[in-house]
Amino acid sequence: MTRCCTIQVSRHFQSLIRNSPILQYHCELFATGLIDNPFSPCILAERRKLCEEYARKWSGAATVVESTYKSSLDQPSGCYTALGRNILVLDSPPDAGLDFLHIPPVASGKPINGWTIPPFPFNVIDFGVYHPEGILGVVERQEL
Repeated sequence: MTRCCTIQVSRHFQSLIRNSPILQYHCELFATGLIDNPFSPCILAERRKLCEEYARKWSGAATVVESTYKSSLDQPSGCYTALGRNILVLDSPPDAGLDFLHIPPVASGKPINGWTIPPFPFNVIDFGVYHPEGILGVVERQEL
């Protein structure tokens, strides 16, 4: 596995690390700048393999990945605003609907995908997206 830094420890600690897969995993995480997901269903061996694969893919990342996505909204021009977790939304008039893009991590090899939600029959003042579950929350403007 390619290391981005050198970790120096005493022989005693080095022996402990060599004999402990969990300590080796945490050193690998540190060296690649990653953090562990304690809720992951993966066993330690799978986590170590994913960490190693991630480091391998990024060590050879010299190419540019190009992808295009055609919006289904009739927008002459517009820009996307980041919502977080690789989700973008097209800035558009409130009555034009919502156009979303999901840009997955480059290392995943998955293409950009998008979806459009037609205009709502009410005034929207805010919304939120939780992409892994496909959930969209919308706040309606109530006229007083």
